[in-house]
Amino acid sequence: MVARRLGADRASLSLRWPSRSVVIASIAIPVVLAPLALWLGPILAVPFFGETRLETGILAAVAPAIALALANGLMEEVTFRGALMGSGERALVPSGALVLQAILFGLVHIGPDFTGNPIPVVVAVGADGLIAGLVVRRTGSLLLPIAAHAAFDVPLYYVQACRMSWPPVDGSDRPADHPARDPPNQPRGDQGARREPLAAALRRRRPRLSARGRGDAAGEPLVPGDLRG
Repeated sequence: MVARRLGADRASLSLRWPSRSVVIASIAIPVVLAPLALWLGPILAVPFFGETRLETGILAAVAPAIALALANGLMEEVTFRGALMGSGERALVPSGALVLQAILFGLVHIGPDFTGNPIPVVVAVGADGLIAGLVVRRTGSLLLPIAAHAAFDVPLYYVQACRMSWPPVDGSDRPADHPARDPPNQPRGDQGARREPLAAALRRRRPRLSARGRGDAAGEPLVPGDLRG
């Protein structure tokens, strides 16, 4: 829709196949970047989005994660490095269109999910947009930026669908900066210790009765000599 409004065609959108070496790189780079993004993404996101733990061992999540990453990467690359940069070159100088799409790309990633200062993220995303624009200028195709973008977006599905609650309720597997939590409905401190059932405690403490009805405090068995007529 953006491309139609701007009067862009396939050539201005850079929707063409690049050279064979670029195609091979577009296949190999996501294989490396996607696992790296799943590993480093939650670590680098802590100052800006808070601590997040991802359950990456769910095999059923691989296919939807890749599908979402490809769809999002394709949409954003066609919009910014395709439609905006391609049409901007007709209204501005090429360098101006390159810088403008990178700035807009960084600004649109500001959202309510931030818990820290968003400026470093905006600058980093804008720099990525600038590099992607240079790659498109160099190769004449969006294929490599789409592949790299999709690889970095693989954690998006895991954040939405496979996020682990943190810290765990039982306090297990927690870092040092997270205090332990008592389980739900469990009293804190000494009150949380296991208590002996009341009936068992009464049976254990109840004195045995002799033949005369007196309690045998020692709890020793009665012998025939204790029975008196």
